[in-house]
Parts: sequence; C-alpha cells; structure tokens
Amino acid sequence: MAITSNDAIEERRKEIQRRRKEQKLKRKKAAVRRLVIFVCILMVITLALLSLTVFFPVTKITVENNNTVYSAEQIIKASGVEKGKNLWMTGFNAEKDIPLKLPFISEAKVQRKFPSTVIITPTPAKAVYSVQYKNEYYLCDEEYKLLEIKKETDKNLISVVGIEPEKTKVGNKVVFKDEEKLKMLTVIIDGLKQKSITLNSLDVTELMEIKVRVESRFNVYFGSSAYLDMKIAHLSGMIKESEKDVVGSIDLTDYTPENDKGILTRE
Repeated sequence: MAITSNDAIEERRKEIQRRRKEQKLKRKKAAVRRLVIFVCILMVITLALLSLTVFFPVTKITVENNNTVYSAEQIIKASGVEKGKNLWMTGFNAEKDIPLKLPFISEAKVQRKFPSTVIITPTPAKAVYSVQYKNEYYLCDEEYKLLEIKKETDKNLISVVGIEPEKTKVGNKVVFKDEEKLKMLTVIIDGLKQKSITLNSLDVTELMEIKVRVESRFNVYFGSSAYLDMKIAHLSGMIKESEKDVVGSIDLTDYTPENDKGILTRE
C-alpha cells in the first residue's frame, strides 16, 4: 500500500522528536559530566588548601651535623620554620635565609619529612681571605661572601691588599670597585692553586707592581700582569728546584718568553 503524504509527514515529525530527545539526553549527560568534574576539581582544591593550612602541622624541627659556630636554636630561628605551622608553608625561604642571617654558614639544606618533621643540615662557612681596607679587615670565604669585619687581621688567612670593597652587609657577597684588579686577583689565585703553590698574601695596589708571598718563605714580584700565566709556571719550577730551607725573594718583573728567568735573592 502506498504511503500517503500525511503518513510521511507523521514519520518525519516522529523522527524530529526522536532526534530532539537524543540531543536533550546528550546535553543532560554532558551537564552531569561537567558537574562531576567540577565537584572533583573543587574537592582536590579544597584538600590541597587544607593540606597547606590545616593538615600536617610541624611538630619536630631538628638540626643535623651542626659543625657551625651557631647553636641549633639560632639556626632554627633564622630558618623561619615554626612548630604548629603547615609543613610545606613555614620557612618557605629557609635555605636562602639561613646563610644570609648567619654569615658563618655557607649553605643549609632543608628537608621536609612527611608528616610533620623538618630537618636542617647546615654547612659551615670558612674564612679564606682577609681583605684590608683602610683600618678594617673584611674576612671573606672563597666566593668573597663577607663573614665578618674586624679591626685586626687573622694571620691564618690570605691577606689581600690594594683592592677597595664597596660597603657590604655581613652575609652578602663583597662587591669590589675595580673590576680589573678583581680579575687580576682571580687569575693569580687560580694560577697558583693550579700549580699547588700556597698563597699567603697578595698586593695589587699597583697593577704594574703586583706582589705576592707564597709558601711562607718567598716574596714574589710579578711586576705587571704581562705573561702572568708563564710567570706563575716559572715560579712553580723555581720553588720545586729550591731547597726546603731557602727563604728570600723572587723577582719576575722582567720575565718574557725571550728572557725566561727569575732572580732569586736569599735572605
């Protein structure tokens, strides 16, 4: 039997209704999924906020392997870590704050141990250089971090003369005004270290008259910075060839590749 136009219209209407119901159902399911995802995200955020505020309060703070001049109480205070505060939020900048507030600590490792313990492991800073400026002595570590300013030098440190430091707070790295002199310091110190020569003092007051004392027995006159690497290498050879009890001065002022000699004057 042939389908009438009315039947076709009815079928079309039913098809449209069916599709609308399917689309409505899909939208409802999508809305439910979005709601579930939103609730899950909200729960995660809430738990995260609680874990950073209410949960995991610090109940124990320890300082391990403390070989510094500071007490555990001083180190904990400098860290900013507080008992009762959240494990992850208290003392957030402790690793930076401790060496800054306590100059004789070079670095501090802060470990947060779940659920409520903070462990601080400090490394002591060691004074290496005594930089003389006017009537004061800036005691610095190898990286020129200022540890202390004194009126008297420490004879066990490497004495540095002739370079002017900027006004620096204890705990910060010293900034020197003359970059060229700082460069010379670095070249000489590194060069002597590479040759295993013990440096006692260094004078760069005049860059044309650089002077050092090494091995606690030789005053060395480099003159200018010309051929400095070669002068240091030649100095190393002269020290090795000299007898252990020889004390005096070594003049390398006129050293050149053509005139590769140093003058040793015994005292």
